[in-house]
Amino acid sequence: MVKMILADDEPVITRGIRKLVDWQGLGIEIVGEYTDGKSALEGILVKKPDIALLDIDMGETNGIELARKLRAENENIVIIFITNFIQYAPEGFEVQAFRYLLKADLSAKLDSYFDSAVQEVLRRKQLVTISINSEIIDVPVNDILYLESHRRIIVMHLLDEKRPAYQFYGNIT
Repeated sequence: MVKMILADDEPVITRGIRKLVDWQGLGIEIVGEYTDGKSALEGILVKKPDIALLDIDMGETNGIELARKLRAENENIVIIFITNFIQYAPEGFEVQAFRYLLKADLSAKLDSYFDSAVQEVLRRKQLVTISINSEIIDVPVNDILYLESHRRIIVMHLLDEKRPAYQFYGNIT
């Protein structure tokens, strides 16, 4: 199951969102609902959801600020913004929002947006598992730049600047 949180300062919106979609049918479990950015951040750090549905205008900590903090903690989280205000859309791109949804369009677009979001979560979770000196390491496929093979030595070059490559014995099939 893909885990998701909802954060909106209007409880009527979160209740409506729960009723609009067959979440289990999409493979989504709602693991938390929050009415402000501060409690949402605390819940996200504990529950580690795959998807965050965030209202942009939530008072003290808005959805954009919350998304910035989320990106610092988990670069793979899929963020979908909901709002009544279209003027915030450009800021959503700064935090790599997956989708931007106006509250007026919820009933028409919510189902298809979340179907796409689940596919994106699964794509981001694709891993290659390697063993180096008896240590098992999972490497996200999206982090691999290219592989080199010479005899039985494989060098996996990564996009990550902190760890540019792994070298290990194996074969490529």
